[in-house]
Amino acid sequence: MKKMISLMIILTLLSVPTLVFADNHQKKITPDQQQELNELRRQIFELKKQMIEKHVEFGIIDRKEADNWLKKIEKSHKRFKDVGYIPCKERMKNKGHPEHDIMTTP
Repeated sequence: MKKMISLMIILTLLSVPTLVFADNHQKKITPDQQQELNELRRQIFELKKQMIEKHVEFGIIDRKEADNWLKKIEKSHKRFKDVGYIPCKERMKNKGHPEHDIMTTP
């Protein structure tokens, strides 16, 4: 369990630079880089599904709530897959509130 949590934290930290610095309108990545991103995102997706299943197993959430969460992460995973796992700046904004826009530079 500790190993799974550690892996999840590492994967999240590794994805932050990609999320912060990627700009799909200007940046091009190599096929090898694309494959690496694909694999990391797939691993994150699988770990999130495992975490949700563990929450059900431990009685933290019920099956209906887990199914709702699974639908949301599957939708998010599909959206990232459709854009080549490179996030768009517009999706990074917090509903148009510039003070919460992590893409804004000081």
